[in-house]
Parts: sequence; C-alpha cells; structure tokens
Amino acid sequence: MRVFISQFKLAQLFIFVGILLLVFVFPTQAQREGQVEVLNGHIELGEIMHYNVPDLKAGDILYVYMTNASGNLDPTLLLSTSDTDTEELRAELKNDLEALITDGVPPTEALISVIGDAFLAASDNNGQGSDASFEFVVPADGDYLLLALGTLVNETSGGYQLIVSVNEPAILDGIWLPTGAEIAFLDEEASGIATAVQQLTSDIGENRTQRSSVLNPIAAGDTLYFYVGSATPDFVPQLTLKDYSGRTIQESNPFASGQSTTLQYTPLDDSENMQLIVTGLDGTKGEFRLLAGLNEPAVLTGEALPQGRAIVQGPTEVLINTRLEQITGVDQKAENYGGAYLIEMRWNDPSQAFNPDDCQCTFKTFIGSGLAQLLNDDSFRWPNFTIFNQQSNRWIQNQGMVVESNGDMLYFERFTTTLQAPDFNFRAFPFDTQQFYLRVDALFPDNFFVFNGPLEASQIGDQLGEEEWRLIEYSTEVSTVENVVVNPSSRFSFGFQANRHLNFYIMRIFVPTILIILVSYFTFFLQDYSKRIDVTSGNLLVFVAFNFTISDNLPRLGYLTFLDAMLAGVFVITALVIAFNVFLRRLELKGKKELAQRIDSYTLWLYPIAYLIGGIILYIYFILPSYWDSILQTLNLG
Repeated sequence: MRVFISQFKLAQLFIFVGILLLVFVFPTQAQREGQVEVLNGHIELGEIMHYNVPDLKAGDILYVYMTNASGNLDPTLLLSTSDTDTEELRAELKNDLEALITDGVPPTEALISVIGDAFLAASDNNGQGSDASFEFVVPADGDYLLLALGTLVNETSGGYQLIVSVNEPAILDGIWLPTGAEIAFLDEEASGIATAVQQLTSDIGENRTQRSSVLNPIAAGDTLYFYVGSATPDFVPQLTLKDYSGRTIQESNPFASGQSTTLQYTPLDDSENMQLIVTGLDGTKGEFRLLAGLNEPAVLTGEALPQGRAIVQGPTEVLINTRLEQITGVDQKAENYGGAYLIEMRWNDPSQAFNPDDCQCTFKTFIGSGLAQLLNDDSFRWPNFTIFNQQSNRWIQNQGMVVESNGDMLYFERFTTTLQAPDFNFRAFPFDTQQFYLRVDALFPDNFFVFNGPLEASQIGDQLGEEEWRLIEYSTEVSTVENVVVNPSSRFSFGFQANRHLNFYIMRIFVPTILIILVSYFTFFLQDYSKRIDVTSGNLLVFVAFNFTISDNLPRLGYLTFLDAMLAGVFVITALVIAFNVFLRRLELKGKKELAQRIDSYTLWLYPIAYLIGGIILYIYFILPSYWDSILQTLNLG
C-alpha cells in the first residue's frame, strides 16, 4: 500500500513538471515555431507587389524585412487587411502626402504620418540604410495583405529581397535562414504583372525594309501574343520572332495577304534579347499598329487595351547637345575646317541604377581607366557614335561619364578634329555666307537609340579664335540616315552660318581697285591723247602688280568667284581704255581730231555706265544665287 502511494505521488510530480514546462518553456500554444521565407522580385515605377499572408494566428508575431537587390529601389512595406483596395488607397496616400509636403512638413515625417495612420504596420527606412522592416503582433486569426513597393517620396525601381518570418525576430538583425515554410504568396494579378498589353505605332518607310525591336526578358511558361494591323491600304505586314542569336523561332503565316497578322509563342526556358521583326510582304511599305501581349490572348483580336509592364523595348531617347568651343582653321581649297567641340549626351539606363547606400553617394563618376573599363564592358550598351564628316583623327582632350542612382547617364567629351565642309560655295567671295556642320551618327540602329537635340541645348562659344569669320546663326537637326546595318541610325546635325569680316577686303582690295578705276576715269578729262596712253598704261601695270600682290589672299578654286570676276573685269576695261586712247590718238594723227573729240565726249558717261552694268551682272550671277542658297540651307537645317 505504501509503494502504491509513492508511485501515485511520483506520477503527480511528473505531471506537475510537464505543466511547468508547457507554461514557461512554451509560453503559448497559439504561437507557432519560428518560420522564415525568402522571396525575390522586381518593382517597376509605380508598381505595388501584393503578397497574401493567410492563416495568421492571434499571438503570432510577423516579422518582415525588405532590402534593395538592384537598381535604386528605396523599399517600403505596408501591412493591411486582405480586403484593402490598394489602387484607391495609393491615390489617397499620394494626395495626403503632397498636401503635407506643400504645408512645409519634411518629406520623411510626412510619409511616416500618412502611412502610419492608414495601415496596421508600415515601414520606409526602419532597417539598415534605406531597408524597410517591421514587426507586428497578430491581434486576431485571419488573412492579411502585405504590400511591397518603392517609397512614395521619390520614384525608385529595381530588384528586391523580401524576408518574411513568423515568430523569428532574428531577421530584423539581418540573420535569416529559410526554413522551407510558405508564408507569403505573391498575387500576380493584383500586382498587375500576371498579364500585360503594350501598343506601339510605327512605319516601314522608303529608307528601310523592316522594323526590329528587342523584347524584355520572358519567363519560361509565359505566352507571348502579337498582333500587327496595317494602317496603309497596300501594306501587308509579316511578323518574325528570333532568339538572341538571330535564329528564327517562329513566323506569322507567310502566305497571308490581309491587312493584319498574328503570332503566338510560349518559351520553354527563360528567354532574353529575343527580337520581333515587322516586314512587308513582297516589299510593301506603310504604317502599322502593333499589339504585344503577355498571357493575354485577347491581343490576337487586335482589341486588347494597353496595361501592365512593357514587353517590347522601345528605343532609348538620347538628349544630345554640342558646344563649338573654337575654330582652329578654315581650308577653303580643301573645303574643310578644324574645330574644338564639346559633346554631351544624356539618357536613362535602368540597368545602371544603384542603391545609394552601397557607396553613400547619389552619383558615380567614371574617367580615365575606369571609363575605359565601363565602355569596353560587353554588357554595357551606350549610345556610341562616330563623326560622319570627320576627315582626320578625333583627338580627345578629356571625356567622362556620370551615373546617377536612378540610372540617369551623362557622357561628355571634348575633342578637336578636321571636319569636311562640302557645302562650301565661294562664288560670292568675299561676300559669301558659308555653312559649317558637325554630323554625329549613332553606331547602334534607331531601334536601340534615338537622338534628340533641341536647339536651346547647343551653344557656340564666345571666343572662337577665328578672326576672318563672323558667326551669324546656328541650328540643330535630328534625322534618320542609312547605315551599314539593316536598320537606319539616328543622326544629329549641328550647323552654323558664318560670313567674312570685310574690313580687310575693303581696305586691301576694293579701295585700291576703286582708285585704279578713278585714275582711268580722270584721264578722260585730258585732251592730250598721248598723255592718256602713258597714264592708263602705267595704271594697267600698277593693276597687274596689285593683282600679283593680293593673289595669296584669294582662294585657289576650280571656278570663278565674285572677286575673280570683278578683278578680271577691271583688268579688261582698263586694257580697253588703253586701246580706246590709242584709237583716238590715231584719229588725231590722221587729221580727224573733231571726230575723235566727238567720240571722246561719250566716254565720260559710258565709262561709269559700263562699270554699273558690270556690277549688276556680277551681282545677279554671283551674289544673288549664293544668297538664295544660304536662305534655303537655313530653312532646311532649321
């Protein structure tokens, strides 16, 4: 009996110890063992990733940590109930945030105030650097909605890593090891990434045979849908899909002859750099509308509405401008000029965006070997260019590249070179107005980069170092030109007009020539024809010597200029004056002095009329055409 009682007390002791263990070692039965899940994703501008977190139990503690994985994404985390209308709520948040900032509240404080009042839990910068994190004690059993997005203060995008845990606080200290648990589930449809439709319009013009576009990366199992419809009656479109190597993957019906065609393709593996090519059947050309869809079969009908992410990569717009720093020389005979230029290019490359926390900076600068390494990187695509009218080496004095955290790029280069100027026309010399150009051609075709160069972005320096020429105006133009590749490329043209300072020509050429003309004219007031012959002969010799003296200052061209014709005309008239005086002298010697005087009386007004008529002819033949050519070139360039 005593043994039985002892055994009963021992059993009671074990039960009591077990209860103590349940109470103190495992505090609450509702709290689950620690679970950790690691998720990865990418957020474009304006996107919100919706994660459903189901079956949370009262007393559980939800820990969430979000960090930047690529780009300049500044993470933000929001937790709400599962029935929240995120689109309407986002609009309200932005309006409230803008109102607070307008009232003078600092952006960070305004953001904390706005999101703190609207959500169960919220975080913008509670982690390391710009990382977001929070912990939330679940008040009641149920499903919850976790929102991952970029900060509402700035426009940021990029890749992210999302760590979600239940009852595992170590993740807030940057320590996590996935346990294999599934805690949060991405709702692709609510996030707007399950499907996408993109609409583009373009054309196949006279200078091209196709339109080629690169596609954004496509995941295995996703289905691509394409529809192209003609906007020109005679254009019969065709579609071809190629892989990164140019191998044809799929084509639309090559025997179709209608005004539209479709194509559908589902890759078995993740695919990048696929190309979609639009051509015209039998070389037909015209305008078209392209619909590209991801997991959206309605695209094949041509009626789907644009929504979601971009499928086709459009060309990157490059803002290009130039500054003429100096004119180093003008070779009129060779039709070229030397110049020192500064070129700047600005564009956005999301792949180069970075997290400011990584370098504690908002921009990176590349010069020297660092720039060379960046430009030689095969994975880095930038708007490389060539100078179309370059005739000698391009000597680069300095160059560099600045990359901002959001992917904005700035490339600058200062160089000197000799540039061809085939538009030189010296017929009106020295009253000529010449056109000078710098033509920058993109090496990549225009489905990758397109130049845009507004006039106000380009400039001309204040001290060009060229004393002979005076710049009167400049202009810019962006065009599309034929290239060695299938697709044409973009061209930026910077042109300026210049005419000559005339002081030199007036003092060294026109004034002496006018004096020679006047000396010949004054001889007509002499009645002694012998003296006339002596004076005009000497005048002719002076003119010949003068012509040799100024010959080095005249351009040696294969055609006559205004100044050439003028000097030749003066030479001819001066020679005719000598011949005329000899003729009058012979009449006098033959006893026909009255006839000679009667003829001579007409020369006082015939001589200036001859020069007047000659000047009008020179103006019509040399000056006027050059003037109209200059006007037309200005209109074409502007």
